[in-house]
Amino acid sequence: MTVLNAIVAKQLRVFKNEVDALIDGKNLKKDEAIFNVLREYIKESKKIMFEGDGYSEDWAKEAEKRGLNNLKTTPEALKYELNQKFIALYEELGIYNHREFEARNEIKLEKYSTNSDIEAKVLSDIARNHIIPAALNYQNRLIDNVKGLKEISVSKNSNL
Repeated sequence: MTVLNAIVAKQLRVFKNEVDALIDGKNLKKDEAIFNVLREYIKESKKIMFEGDGYSEDWAKEAEKRGLNNLKTTPEALKYELNQKFIALYEELGIYNHREFEARNEIKLEKYSTNSDIEAKVLSDIARNHIIPAALNYQNRLIDNVKGLKEISVSKNSNL
């Protein structure tokens, strides 16, 4: 939410400045200036929509064609988050200073690492305590079935 709110706050500032420039520079009325700026925003944003599967190779190609990043892992995204332009945005809006922003990023990395570690331990526990014993149990039942079939086969052949 912080990221989205920061983006919206920045864009509202830009929007206000553009509207004010039209009011002051071209002597437009407020409503007319707002309408003109919004019309330009709509034209500029027409190409943003992607109606396909965002996890498919189509999206990767489309993102590359549009010059967009397609970060596929959390560590990649968190590293990219430290880009100076993002830090500058937070500082400009008075949300975080440079050190606070880096600290939050470090906390996110730590949380990701901790969650990954927990998930790996749970997966290991499930495999060790549930999957392997169930597989061995099934394997033993199959062995018993094969032994039983051999006994039937041997007893049938001995009666001949």
